[in-house]
Amino acid sequence: MRKRSALTRLSLMALAVSCGAQARAQTATPQDTATPDATGDIIVTAQKRSERLQDVPVSISAFSAAQLEGSGITNLTQIAPRVPGFYGGSAGATRPQLYIRGIGSRQFDAGSEASVGVFVDEVYLGRTAGTLGALRDIERVEVLKGPQGTLYGRNTIAGAINVITKAPTDHLAIEAEAGIGNFDAYNLFGAVSGPVLGDVVKVRVAGWRTFTDGYMRNLQTGNDAQGIDNYGGRLRVDIDPSSTFRIGLIAEVLRDDGFSFAGKNQGTTANANAVFLARAGLTPRLSSDRYGEYINGDNLLDRNVETFSGKAELDIGGGTVTSITAYRHNRAIDDRDFDNTSLDVLRQRSDERSKQFTQEGPVGPKLRFWPG
Repeated sequence: MRKRSALTRLSLMALAVSCGAQARAQTATPQDTATPDATGDIIVTAQKRSERLQDVPVSISAFSAAQLEGSGITNLTQIAPRVPGFYGGSAGATRPQLYIRGIGSRQFDAGSEASVGVFVDEVYLGRTAGTLGALRDIERVEVLKGPQGTLYGRNTIAGAINVITKAPTDHLAIEAEAGIGNFDAYNLFGAVSGPVLGDVVKVRVAGWRTFTDGYMRNLQTGNDAQGIDNYGGRLRVDIDPSSTFRIGLIAEVLRDDGFSFAGKNQGTTANANAVFLARAGLTPRLSSDRYGEYINGDNLLDRNVETFSGKAELDIGGGTVTSITAYRHNRAIDDRDFDNTSLDVLRQRSDERSKQFTQEGPVGPKLRFWPG
């Protein structure tokens, strides 16, 4: 029987190089506010504008890049134990279960809507199947508790989660990380950031991969189960043609390939499917192996999420006019054995394809309204 053990992470390489002119002063924006400012205040954007954390009249928990990396957080569900009143679980990568103050949703079909809205770089993730992406190269995560419909729109009755990715730097910076663990696990991450055209154009490119065979064994096929195989990348380009006009472009791809969620049957009296089969006169074979299960055919996951967004900001006398345009394509196939017994009786397969286009145009800080 395979014994489960804690993942041992080994940092193989970390490199940061900086050069060039001294960084010029900037006004706090949603991209560069994860760390304290010059006065030591934490700056957040929970109300669609940069504010000190203590000035925001909302129950909010914020996590900086240093906190996320130091705690090894790579998924929204791993943040939940650190936020009072927030529960984050999942029945696989395409089936998140996010609850704030006891309010959430357990519906996973293609037409279901969430009760906790998730936003990445101010772009709403409309389909739950694409919510649980890898939290890599992240500047800040904000968890807002309570109804947020006034500023964030529909599907935020329980709260909202803001994820802000790292912006390009005004000096050359190179980051690399690698880790290995049991069950043939490894993770790779790398990022390059810096100016390509003086102070006008800055670029950041990041990529990552996470893999593990999984700690469970499919006793029906002899293959590993409950593994992870995901990879992705992100390109960010910031263009500042003038002191009053700014453009930000982001392209991101997330890919999951190979492994879907595998359940563990707890016996004929604890599992509803086994009870149903027994009453139907069928006798399923159950596993006594803590890390083994009978799965008819290996559970498979094939998910591809692509996001493209652009943000333009123009400073005017009364504030800042902003346009946020985004397109998101999500394709997710989740094929799994549903009875988790030796009988090939119940199987569930979902094939979800969605395309999302959003347009927002907030104006602030003096003129405060957010059409979208």
